[in-house]
This record gives sequence, structure tokens and C-alpha cells, in this order.
Amino acid sequence: MAALEKVKSRGTIVLQYVSAAYVAMAGLQSVDISGEKSETNDTTTLDGGSYKTKDPTGYVDPPTIKLSGLYDPAHATYTAFATLVSTPAATNFKITYTNVTPTSAIYSGVGFALDKKISPEKHVTADITIETSGAPS
Repeated sequence: MAALEKVKSRGTIVLQYVSAAYVAMAGLQSVDISGEKSETNDTTTLDGGSYKTKDPTGYVDPPTIKLSGLYDPAHATYTAFATLVSTPAATNFKITYTNVTPTSAIYSGVGFALDKKISPEKHVTADITIETSGAPS
């Protein structure tokens, strides 16, 4: 087994598929990909032991991608994403990690949210949520 590579966060890229090309989403400060899990079915019976039992269903819940970063309402990164919020369409998002041989995963985004934060002591920021569908490729 190969040694585990410590992959740095700096340089990780999130790209949105826009007009037949992948475009890097600018100004990101954090990426969270969570919620991917295999489904189970409760198989507990009345005559069983005190611990509940479960079996896998064979289905997997896809993850939700959450991004946070600096917000520029005129930047193409945010205008393209805002269009998805108001006119949803399945769109691919590619995340490329910074390991020695860069590894990428492509997720099909189907649900979108764009929340903006404005505070006197900080730059304007945005939180982006992408609900995905199906297996990443």
C-alpha cells in the first residue's frame, strides 16, 4: 500500500461548467463536501434483542457542496451561479485537489442557493450551496 499523501488545501479549485467549458469559481475561502452516505433499512423485529438492527439498501445519498468566499456581484463566477439559482438546470461542478497527480471529481449539481453576508468589519462574502445528484465521476 502506498503512503498517504498529505494534500494541501491551498490550490484546490472548484470549477463550474459554463457555456461548454469549466470556469474556476473565484474568491473561494472554504469548500465543504458532506452528507454522502449509504442508506440503511431498519430491520428490527419485536422478538429481537435490545439493539436495533439495520441492513444496507444499496442506495447512496449524494453529498451537498458548500462553498464560502469573497463576493463580487459583477464577477462572472457569481453572475453565472446566480442564473442557476433563478433558473435551475443540472450543471456539472469539478473539484480538483492539489495532490502530486491532481485528482478531480465531477458532481452533477441540481439545487442551488446563494446567500450573501454584509458586515461593517468585513468584506462582502457569499455562501453557496449545491445539492448534487448521482455518483461523482
